[in-house]
Amino acid sequence: MTRLRFCAAAGALMLFASTAFAQPVPTRRINDPSAAGPVLRLSQVLRLGSLEGEHDAFGRVMDVALDRSGRVLVADDQSHDVRVFDARGRYVGTLGRQGRGPGEFQSPWQVAADAQDSIWVWDSGLARISVFSPSLRFARSFQIPPEWVVNSLRFLPDGRVLLAAYGRSTRGSLHLFSRAGRFQRSFGPVFNAPDLSGYESSLLGGSVDVTSNSIVYSTKSPYEIWIFDLNGAPRQKCAGNAAWTTSPTAVVETTDAAAQLRWNRYVHSSAVLDLGGGLLLNQVLDPSGDRTVFDVLTSDCRLLRRTQAPSAVMLGDRRGTRLAAIRNLEYPEVIIYEQRMAPR
Repeated sequence: MTRLRFCAAAGALMLFASTAFAQPVPTRRINDPSAAGPVLRLSQVLRLGSLEGEHDAFGRVMDVALDRSGRVLVADDQSHDVRVFDARGRYVGTLGRQGRGPGEFQSPWQVAADAQDSIWVWDSGLARISVFSPSLRFARSFQIPPEWVVNSLRFLPDGRVLLAAYGRSTRGSLHLFSRAGRFQRSFGPVFNAPDLSGYESSLLGGSVDVTSNSIVYSTKSPYEIWIFDLNGAPRQKCAGNAAWTTSPTAVVETTDAAAQLRWNRYVHSSAVLDLGGGLLLNQVLDPSGDRTVFDVLTSDCRLLRRTQAPSAVMLGDRRGTRLAAIRNLEYPEVIIYEQRMAPR
């Protein structure tokens, strides 16, 4: 059984989202899943990963992203680099190596490509974001608060950088930066939790994606999807059934000196993606059943369909009709799917 340790605060664990918005945020209840809604169909078009391959024997894949041309960007924190493959799976090159200098990494945990195909990488070990040109040359980097654990890295239509990041002393869960790396503001739900550190903190907070006219934020637990306009003003909150995710308090065992998080019991939302056409995909991981749940929702909180995958798949990014995902079986794999919505 996997156990992750952290210190307890005042002998008790508290984890909840609170808000500091000027006006109450309209809340809509999400309906139970329909059996009559459209079905999300995923067809595998590419698989990367092997035990002994020259370039795709991955150590621990933390994130995967796609750029406009379909290139696949794979962040591996055991090899301390980001490997790049073309849309057919052919190796193109590697970003970084282990180190602390410009363009080097300790723990690359998030990767994303912007509208110009520049590549942005968050390094959890160095608490910085490094930017590389489309030709894979290092361009610049900037620091972010070391207590932040970044769950998503996205871009607004005007090019600004949006991070979904949890930090124990941070006001807000979404953080906006200029392209030069200047912090602008934080907004979104506020999570109150004990002093967590390291990998455990990545289980808190939530993930974000950006549509043509809104920012969509999904909390890990409880099951909530927040919709903001592109200026960060809240439009509404979609609230799901409490039983759809596991409360963190239910998977934490506390003693006088420490607490243990039983990861394999923690059912939580792990990614939200814009599917286009006013549809959202919210992914829920169930480690206890080694399965993934895909919820297709509308932006007005209607749950159209719930689909279960037989094994744990971690969605990373979407470009056009393609979805990039991570699957860990015998060894880490990166899977690229072609998506389509099919009638019942």
